[in-house]
Amino acid sequence: MRTSLQNSGIAASIHVVPNFKTVDRCRGNLDKFNDPETRFIFVSRIAEPKGLDTIFEALNDPRLLKRQKDFSVDFFGPIEAGYSKKFKQLLQANTNCSYKGYLDFSNQPEKSYETMAAYHVMLFPTYWMGEGFPGVIIDAFICGIPVIATDWNMNTEVISDGKTGRIIPVRNPTRLADCMLDAMQHPDRWNEMSTECHKAAPAFDTQFVLREHLNKII
Repeated sequence: MRTSLQNSGIAASIHVVPNFKTVDRCRGNLDKFNDPETRFIFVSRIAEPKGLDTIFEALNDPRLLKRQKDFSVDFFGPIEAGYSKKFKQLLQANTNCSYKGYLDFSNQPEKSYETMAAYHVMLFPTYWMGEGFPGVIIDAFICGIPVIATDWNMNTEVISDGKTGRIIPVRNPTRLADCMLDAMQHPDRWNEMSTECHKAAPAFDTQFVLREHLNKII
């Protein structure tokens, strides 16, 4: 948006303020990648443009099919009415996948963070046109969860590839499968990314963001 405004000839100073949340403390056990099962989580609207098709196509990768007992994928979020039937069929066809309902970070933050922190990696292969700066990525960082996300809109401005997650091409189930396998095969590498997520989270705390950016503006 800043680039578009600048290209339109707007000469005034433009300050970009990132999404922010209350980051009172980080959660999650950073040694959890040594668990026998790798737990992947998806938190967003359950709709095809959010990358659901990419996830389920990745799960059909022969390499992941051979290791179905070694990982699981849980989905949280409201199900789009037009996608409900297909989603249920896909869940039935993938026995290591489950729909878990909602995570209510606004009204039940402690319970939601406790639930999220039990997972290892977040899947966020979105290509939704309206995607901005998803607050759920901040939630993942708070829980020490690296994010596998698409090179789409602001994802690359939030996630540092190889440090706080992995950036993959849009609609590329093979690359998603690659990253999921890497998380299962190289726990030390992903434990390091968990630590980096915890380090990154405070930069999105409400007080820090407002203080830093208001000082620049004023």
